[in-house]
Amino acid sequence: MRTDRVAPSLLELLMISAFVWIAACAASGGPTDSPPDVAPASSSAAPSGGPRAMPTEPDAAPAAAPPVPFSVWRHREPIYELYVRHFSPEGTFRAVERRLPELAALGIGIVWLLPVHEIGSITPANGGQAIDAPHGNPYAVKSYERLNAEYGSDRTLASAEADLKSLVARAHQLGMHVIVDWVPNHTAWDNPLLTQHPDWYRRVGGVVQAVPDFPWIAQLDYGNEDLRAYMVDVMTQWVKKFDLDGYRIDFAHAMPLTFFSRLRQSLEAVKPVFLLAEAGAPELHPTFDMTYDWDVYPRFGDVAHGAHVSTLDDALLHRQLIPYASRPDAIVMRMTYNHDDNGKFTLSERYAGGIKTFAVLACTLPGKPLVFDGQEVGMNVHDGSAVRASINLGHDPKVKIDWSDPDGYRPFYTKLLQLFRANAALHHPGSDDFRKIDTTSPDRVYAFVRRDGADAVVVVLNLSATDLPSVSLDPTPNAGAWPGTYTELFSGAQTQLSAGQSMHLPPWAYRVYVRGPLGQSM
Repeated sequence: MRTDRVAPSLLELLMISAFVWIAACAASGGPTDSPPDVAPASSSAAPSGGPRAMPTEPDAAPAAAPPVPFSVWRHREPIYELYVRHFSPEGTFRAVERRLPELAALGIGIVWLLPVHEIGSITPANGGQAIDAPHGNPYAVKSYERLNAEYGSDRTLASAEADLKSLVARAHQLGMHVIVDWVPNHTAWDNPLLTQHPDWYRRVGGVVQAVPDFPWIAQLDYGNEDLRAYMVDVMTQWVKKFDLDGYRIDFAHAMPLTFFSRLRQSLEAVKPVFLLAEAGAPELHPTFDMTYDWDVYPRFGDVAHGAHVSTLDDALLHRQLIPYASRPDAIVMRMTYNHDDNGKFTLSERYAGGIKTFAVLACTLPGKPLVFDGQEVGMNVHDGSAVRASINLGHDPKVKIDWSDPDGYRPFYTKLLQLFRANAALHHPGSDDFRKIDTTSPDRVYAFVRRDGADAVVVVLNLSATDLPSVSLDPTPNAGAWPGTYTELFSGAQTQLSAGQSMHLPPWAYRVYVRGPLGQSM
């Protein structure tokens, strides 16, 4: 659909990496000589080692980042999903804005805000029976035209609007982009559209229908032309008003693709936009820039609990690499967690001792990595009723992220995400560069190479709790010429890789061998 999408140049990558490094140093008080896997000290850290103190106002605006072409940032920038209520003690746009420099230093380029519109009632229409979500659910839309006033600095609609504009402007100054979660498929039962335009809803015998399995939301009917026109208009107005960079579309799988093609045309008359669909299918591209990985991601947990590693290959090859081959500009979102998982399991439950190992896999397979709401500081790792209730069950605004990073995850994610940004072998368009490397432990070890020109990344993962004293990388014609000299991302060691080479892989070991840019690790 668009012809300007090309891989970023080395000059563009160097300019943006340099800016992120400078902005991050300014935010943390300067560069650090801390060991690579130790979180750097901060001048604002509490003496007790607790969470860093938060300023009461956003920092002074930095010099504007060099403009980045859409064709560059749509591929290169990792994405971060956050829930405004949950992200800070204040639960406001201003509090999110204050942490943007930290997200930039982490390597994040796209900030995805969970729905920010006014939240409606989650009481179903059938008899007024309430569900267990006393603080409301952001996916129950009371108004498409009003922000949630509680996100404003003084809890008013005017302050919420001003603060969202400020947040987006600050993100742009940092070279970042902001997309908003939009829920066009359904509304809360107290949305005014229900009484103003009942014909916009799906009805049976004149009765408005709930979304199947979700009695607390009412199903819109996209067979209605007036509804389509209204939704395109209001979404276009939000891009104009707040300078948004795109949308994540909830329930996209249940809606007609023709509507989204029309929406894209309207939005791009304003500016280039990034569209993420909550759906996974090749035919959604190029209308959408990115779709969900509903094929490989579900197998991560299976493999962590003993399934053969080949289940990953089956899903990757037959459900993605082959079907998506005719759509080289399509992006698949890789993840180890997202808001729909919250309340279902914790990371330690799903991945056992392999939380970091599967995070490496998600950040290095073809696609774009997602980090979820405090995941970089260990949120949702361990069991706990507060974490389980934070998003899907209770939406409790009192549940907050512990930013002290007690388990030291931030340096790990920083290395991975900065590598993704810097090295074109990981972020360039398409997936035809992916080549599997066979090993002598095919039931437990997953190895592959990604390449772009002279840049290359070789990934070797022990996806099991078994110690493997000697694993050989077999010569595989299909893998091409991957042997050579590399830098191991996490140790910094110079390593010579060769076909038939043997290595020791402890339980859940991860090795990322890099040729080319490593990125800035803070």
